[in-house]
Amino acid sequence: MVKVPNNRTNELIERTFSFTISILKRVEKSDQRKWQDIHRQIIRSCTSVGANYEEAQAAESYRDFSHKVGIVCKECRETKYWLRVIKEIEGWKECDEFIQECHELLSIFSTIKKNTDLKKHSIGR
Repeated sequence: MVKVPNNRTNELIERTFSFTISILKRVEKSDQRKWQDIHRQIIRSCTSVGANYEEAQAAESYRDFSHKVGIVCKECRETKYWLRVIKEIEGWKECDEFIQECHELLSIFSTIKKNTDLKKHSIGR
């Protein structure tokens, strides 16, 4: 399966990239060494969102693409969880915006996965 990126794909790649960079910059500002393990967790999950979507662009089949987008959904959920934890323990003022972006990205990626699965089944792959 050769997937040619379109404007929406490129916009989503940039959106996930910006989301990741915003969180990384905010983690960098945090001076809470006692929450270092939580910061590592959110760094892993938020960077995985965009990286997996980028990787999905090179999918070999609809099944492969759907699987990678499914991972993106899981990483969005995990990122949202860690943001909720950080909001409670550190009170980052940006958390609500980041959580909202997680909700929106999750909605978008869930729709992409659903549509890909429908397409995959309709052509018998």
